[in-house]
Amino acid sequence: MLALPTPGHSPGSTSVLVDHRFLLTRDAMYTIHHLAVDQVRAIQTGDQAQYVDSVRRIQWLCRALPELLILTAHDHTEYGWRLIAGLVDGELSDEDLSWAKSYEWATFDELANLNPDPATAVRPGRGRWPGRHAG
Repeated sequence: MLALPTPGHSPGSTSVLVDHRFLLTRDAMYTIHHLAVDQVRAIQTGDQAQYVDSVRRIQWLCRALPELLILTAHDHTEYGWRLIAGLVDGELSDEDLSWAKSYEWATFDELANLNPDPATAVRPGRGRWPGRHAG
């Protein structure tokens, strides 16, 4: 495990990287949609510039670790509910992990902006999400 400073929402906010597979963002991002920091902003009591920088570093981690799965603290979307349900059962199944990555690929474009048309998102193995290039 590695603690990563991700201030902005509040001073001293920290995310935790586990086995280079999971990033527990805690309050750095309320939902997975907050990865699109230029389009979706969370309420923060800390410094706005630090908040944006923290999310940009999380975007960088997503590009550097393509299989990284982001677990946010307050995600009340289908993404959050499904991942939390898997964790409550003791572990995330391969099906849960695959579903989560497909959700991310459909939700974001290659620059971590919200995809305006999820039907046009390129699926896994064909590029299109941070760090993935067609090939």
